[in-house]
Formats: sequence, C-alpha cells, structure tokens
Amino acid sequence: MPVRPRLRSVVVAVVGAAMLATTAPATAAAPVPSDASGLSAAAVAPRTGAVESSLRTAAARAPRLTVVPGNKQLTASWTKVAGAKKYVVEYATNKKFKKAKRVVTRSTTARVTKVKLRTTYYVRVKAVKAGKDPRSKTVRTRPISSSTGRPVVTVKAVGTNKVRVSWKRLPRGTSITIVGSYDDKALGRKSSRFSVSKIAATETSRTITVPASFRKYVGAGTGNAVYVQVWSYNGKRKSTSRAVHTRVNAVPVTASAKDNLTFASYNVGSIVSTAKKPAFVWAKRRGPVKNAINRSGAAVVAVQEATTAKHTNGVRHYQDLDALLANHKLAYSEQVVGTAGTIDGAKRTKGDHIFYDPRKVVSLGGGIQSTSGLLAAGDRLPKDRYFAWAKLRNKANGAEFYVASVHLQTGSTTQIQRHRIAATRAITRYLNAKPGAATLPVILMGDLNSDVGRYPHGATTVLNQAGYQDAASAPVTSGLQWATANTQRHTSDGGYPVKPFRYAYSATRIDYIMVKNGNGVARYANQVLLDSAGRFLTSYRGSDHNLQVAVIPIAR
Repeated sequence: MPVRPRLRSVVVAVVGAAMLATTAPATAAAPVPSDASGLSAAAVAPRTGAVESSLRTAAARAPRLTVVPGNKQLTASWTKVAGAKKYVVEYATNKKFKKAKRVVTRSTTARVTKVKLRTTYYVRVKAVKAGKDPRSKTVRTRPISSSTGRPVVTVKAVGTNKVRVSWKRLPRGTSITIVGSYDDKALGRKSSRFSVSKIAATETSRTITVPASFRKYVGAGTGNAVYVQVWSYNGKRKSTSRAVHTRVNAVPVTASAKDNLTFASYNVGSIVSTAKKPAFVWAKRRGPVKNAINRSGAAVVAVQEATTAKHTNGVRHYQDLDALLANHKLAYSEQVVGTAGTIDGAKRTKGDHIFYDPRKVVSLGGGIQSTSGLLAAGDRLPKDRYFAWAKLRNKANGAEFYVASVHLQTGSTTQIQRHRIAATRAITRYLNAKPGAATLPVILMGDLNSDVGRYPHGATTVLNQAGYQDAASAPVTSGLQWATANTQRHTSDGGYPVKPFRYAYSATRIDYIMVKNGNGVARYANQVLLDSAGRFLTSYRGSDHNLQVAVIPIAR
C-alpha cells in the first residue's frame, strides 16, 4: 500500500475584531459619573449589551465555510443562512480578493474547477439577503493531486430499508461514491451492487435507501446484512474504504406477547455422519441434543437428519429423539414415517421431523412428503429427501398454523443449485395448497444449505419473494456473530471446533426459521452456548449445527 501523504495545514484567516469599552460601576454613595458624550454609565451599559448581542446574532447568521482541496478543484460547503436568496462564493490567490472570481448558487455546496495545483487560494462565501449580507470567514487552501487516503467508515440502520453511512471528512479529494450489496465480495462486481455517486468531497455522511431491486436480498424481513463501501476520488485517483455492514431496521411486531410461542429448528446430525468419529457418535451426542432443545423452551421443534437409521439400542434415530424429549411428541404417527430404503432406484432420506409440546400446542395432523414427488424429472436428484409438515393450534388462544421441517440438498454444483430452487418453490406451493394456508401463519424451518452471499438467487431469496419473513429480522437477536453451522474447518475438527469460527464480517447462515402470514417475530437467537473462555459448552453442543430459536406471536 502506498505511503499516505501528509496532510497539509489549512489556515483560517480571522477577519475583523470588536472592541468594546466598559465603565466601572458607581457606588451608591458616589455621584453617577458621565462619559465623554455626557451619557451616564447606567445608560451606556444596556447599549453595550445590545451591541454584543447583535454581534453574536450576526456571527450566528454568517455561513460557516468548509473547503476541501482536490486535483485542480476546490469543493466548498457552508451552513445554510435563514432568508438567503442565493450565495456568492469568492476565491482568489490573494488575501484582499483582488480580481477574485465568483460562483453564484442557491445550493450550499459549490465545486470550483480549473484552479492551479500548488497555488494558495483564499475562499469565502456571502449569503445574499434582503438586508445585510453576512459573509463567512476566509479559508486558505491549496489544490493537491495526491490520493485521499482510505476513508474510515461506519454504517447504521436509520429507517425501513435505510442506512446512514458516515466517514471522516476527506483531507483532499474531488468526489465520493457509496456502493452497497449483499456481500463484501459482491461489492467488487458491477452486476451485484448499487451505488450513489457524485457526493461532494466536503460531505461526511449520507442516508441511502436500499433500492427495491435489492430488498429481496438485504431489505427489511430478510435478516441479511447490507454491505457498504465508500470510494473517494481525487481526480482519477481512487481510494477504497473497508467494507462495513449492518442490518436494516427490524420488522415490528403487531401482536400481543400473550400470543407468543417459541419455535426451534435443529439439524441434529445423522447417526451415519459421525459413526467414524468416536468422540461424537450419536450415543455421546444425544444428551447434549436433548439439553439444547429443552433449554430453548420451544413449543414446536423442527429437526433435520433424525433419520430412520437405527441407533445401537435398536431404536431408529427419530424414535430415540422422541423418547429423549419427554415434554414433546411427534406431530404424526410412526406409521406415517415408515422406513427409508429405495424406490424406483432412488434412495430416500426421512430425517426431517416435527415435535410439539402438548402443554402449549395441539396437533391437528401432519405427515411427511417426498420432495422428488413434487418436482419435474429434470430437477430431481438421485437421493430423495422427504420434508415434514403439521397443522397445529396455539392452546393460549385457539389460533391455528402450519409448520414445516425442511432439509435441502448440500453442494455447490449448478445442478444442485437449480434443484434447491426448484425444491423450495415446490414445497411452498405444497404448503400453500393446505386448507386455510392462504391466511394462516406458516412457519418453515430447517437447513436450507443456502446463504445470500454465495447464492443470492437461492432458496432464501425465493422464500422472501414468496412472502416469508426471516426470523433473524426480529427487533431482538443474539448469536448472529456466529455461523449457524460450525463446519468451516470440518476436515481438521470434524465440524466440532473448541471455539466458534470468527468471521471478519457477518457470519454465514444456512439454518433458518421463516414465517409467512405472521405478525412479526419478537426474538431470534442462534443458540451458541460458551464458557468464560469462549469455548463451546459440550453439554449443549450435540451437533455440528447450532439450534435456532425464535419467539413468534401466533394470533387469531
């Protein structure tokens, strides 16, 4: 990186000074003295105060001028003056402004071009009013061609789909551009970013609105972070800030807390996935899985990878989990699940299931459904994954709702990406066709193996466009600094690291809780439980994924 040029001093010339004479106050016993004009001190004092007040008012009305030098350019900005009809910017190469040039504008910013490099200029601005025209102090500056240096940038949400981008004032420069996207890497691609350009070099912040075309990726309801970067220019020289990110304002909740139910989604890791990892076989993970689910307090639990494979005790994986969760029941009968095996040459996986707490929720029926059975032949994969669904009732108020547990195929090939999109659309159509689903809340939970950074047009975007709100857009969230799965270094730690992986930017999410036809989400957490040294609490870490939990109002 080139050495950052030394900032040249900017000298502000102070024009004029006020000299006020005061007279010592008289004592009560002495006669009142008179000044040279014959006025008593008592009469002079009020007039002196009025003059001081008038000078302060005039100073307050005078525009405060800022000038940023650039490559053959000066950018001047000043504070607005009440009642000003226009402003006159004067600049010259001498303090007395002989042969000064002028720029007249109604704006509070002006660019002066075609000035000479390495030449001292004096700049001032006058507000033209009906009465006295207040004038700013004079600023001395020199046009310079070196780069601006890397801007230091912050960003925060300030409204629905709006963020405020702020940076330190440039020491030199000609213009600023803000770029935004759904991922830090996407900022470098013209096709995957939006921009706001022609920002004056004197500005230090700007509120930008996420364009409508990008709200399916980072808008309110997606739970995803919008990334922004500031590009500062001095002529053709460009300096780029570090990327910063924030989520736009949360979606408000429109129902009472008395309607709240807690939902959890957990990819518990199949028996086969850890069969060759002695420290993490299902026999050692089953206790922590139970602990994590019980700690969430969920009324409804969606699990993935609890398959029909048998545990060492002879019980199938999902049945063993059912027995472990003393406060929960399977939302449908075991006969509905059956076994896996192969049909017409296609392997079947039945690992997605729904459990409910009968103290809080009533089951109105449910089952499992072949994903391949909903897809055209060209969108199917050799392995058919079944998803689960159930219709439930909130015992607190009688409100009915639907729930689905989904696990989409992993992989990054074009074929698998196309399959995930087709499967997501097919599953949403299937759920939409259920009685009353057009208006009843639908909560879709699971491991979607998608995130907006890698797959901007993938499953999460499809769900957002179908009307689903990501629970991560709740007003209260926690754990979002960590990924929902701990598989970043799985080749060395098997997906079970001692500490969670720390991301430079926002963490990757592939596990979700999504809500359609709802009244918002009150709270959301990526349940990552650590000790004081930042290490996973093994008594709650039963999978290479973390449990997702959301508090959602289910109202009538």
